[in-house]
Amino acid sequence: GSSPSQNVKKAPGCGRCGPMVRVLSFSGHILQTLPLTKFGSVGDFASHVAALLNAPNCSLVGKSGVKLQEHLPIEESGLNEEDEVTAVAETLDPLLQMLELQDADGTLSWDNLQELQDAALRTEQSLLACACSIGDGDGMPRLEWLDKRVPPPPMFCEDGPSYCTLSLDTPVIHGGARVLVFPDPSSGSRAAKVYCQETSMTIREVLRLGHSRHSRPDLELLQGDLRPGEVLKPTISVTSHSRHEICLQLGHVRYA
Repeated sequence: GSSPSQNVKKAPGCGRCGPMVRVLSFSGHILQTLPLTKFGSVGDFASHVAALLNAPNCSLVGKSGVKLQEHLPIEESGLNEEDEVTAVAETLDPLLQMLELQDADGTLSWDNLQELQDAALRTEQSLLACACSIGDGDGMPRLEWLDKRVPPPPMFCEDGPSYCTLSLDTPVIHGGARVLVFPDPSSGSRAAKVYCQETSMTIREVLRLGHSRHSRPDLELLQGDLRPGEVLKPTISVTSHSRHEICLQLGHVRYA
């Protein structure tokens, strides 16, 4: 569910600050005025406005009625100085929901939203790093809930207090995140494949991106280059992780 829209107006530029952003509440009250250059991306801007509205999440909608994409740098967002942007507060946060830190009706498991979101982002990073480290035939690792302030959610209490035993169905990338998968450097290509899905991505789906021959036609060529007795192991690793965009790097190792 969404609460009433809020207007975010950009005021004329002021000297060297660049274009100013004026954030207005639905009733017309100015919440804050600040330079647009303060934000690196639309997602950073949206997170700031969400905090002003005391909402877990927030969408920014341009004058054409199209939602601004969170991963875009501010300078590529198409926002101009006199534009008006509408901020829509959202009660549901896909990352918090994936980690069972928020239930379906929007109730949060901890009353400090900033602490909750910080813990969620760090936990997603750990889950994804664990997922990428799993090789064919490996057992499934256990991950400990490390946050000292936010109590562990139910998925971290199934296997003793504060532990989650991962399975292929464990979600590790929240719905709506933009995932860039960069090819193995040996393939000669640098163009990333882009994935974005509304539902969470599981360990099974991440491993498929890194290990399956359907996702990785380069594996057949690499296999052909092996010396007798050598084994090829495909790899996938996290090179960057933020709330709105995750970069994964494909690779491989050979061993005798």
